[in-house]
Amino acid sequence: MHNPYSAPRPVPPGGPASSEEEPKVREVWNGFRDWMRHDKNYSITTIHHYTWRAQHCHRWLRQQGHQGLPWATTETLRAYWDTVTPSAANRNDARSAIVAFFHFVNHAGWRPDNPAVPLPRVKTPKRLPRPVTNDEARKILDMAEAMGPQIAAMVNLLAYCGLRNSELRMLRWSDVEGPWLRVIGKGDKERSIPIPPPAMLAVVRWRKQSTAAEWVFPSSRSDDRPIAKSTLSLIMVDIADMACVEVTAHKLRHTYATRLLEVCSDLRAVQEAMGHSRPETTALYTKVNPKRLAEAASDMTYGRMLPFLVGAPHLLHMLSRIR
Repeated sequence: MHNPYSAPRPVPPGGPASSEEEPKVREVWNGFRDWMRHDKNYSITTIHHYTWRAQHCHRWLRQQGHQGLPWATTETLRAYWDTVTPSAANRNDARSAIVAFFHFVNHAGWRPDNPAVPLPRVKTPKRLPRPVTNDEARKILDMAEAMGPQIAAMVNLLAYCGLRNSELRMLRWSDVEGPWLRVIGKGDKERSIPIPPPAMLAVVRWRKQSTAAEWVFPSSRSDDRPIAKSTLSLIMVDIADMACVEVTAHKLRHTYATRLLEVCSDLRAVQEAMGHSRPETTALYTKVNPKRLAEAASDMTYGRMLPFLVGAPHLLHMLSRIR
């Protein structure tokens, strides 16, 4: 890619880019997205968010009379950083996106420095994950079952497989490989997760009714698209309200990790199941409850009655046919 900013010229303070400038700006954003996707293997969510943050910073700099983000200095970036909502999460997020943008600029050979690196990192307190109790989990799973097979399958996969919101939404039927689930996580990293019997039954029940050929949880508007993030969030809000339990999809993921460590002391195995890139992230769950139970992972039923287990061989046969 050639350097579209090889000869930068003054930009009118706060004014719109010229007709000649617009194509160059579009080339930068398109190049940034391609670099994140193909060179860094960032998730779609990260790509969209980093692009939005970089564009937001670019517009702010132009409004202040600067040429824009590609020409920014540490001082002008710090001025923008100071306008970001003063929380550790927001300001660290802004820093990460802008640092990534200038890594792309360095990679493209447009300039050798990264003026965003000196921006401060805000220290965030280490908060322990807050799982739901077994009693709360029973209420959530029972309520999901009462809401129909699709929602029951969703919530069972969240609770028994610890999926991220995006991982659940992007599941394809081809990812259900018998009693195992193939998951594409952050950075397009692939992992396989065993599907416990309660979740297997819920998936089989939903498969019998689903008309979608590709997506396990299709959009309500079209079977050709996965369910929207906002739709899944609304479903979890409804379940929380009706079960009278404070719960989100991510909280069920925390619960899965906590319970898994209670029945399996192998931190590396839990790290693999969760798709964590760093063991330190998984280690947080060891501080939630120090008690280690001498139970097999198959006993992780949240105390619910599972009379269908008598027919487990038939269930496994049905699952092996799902593709």
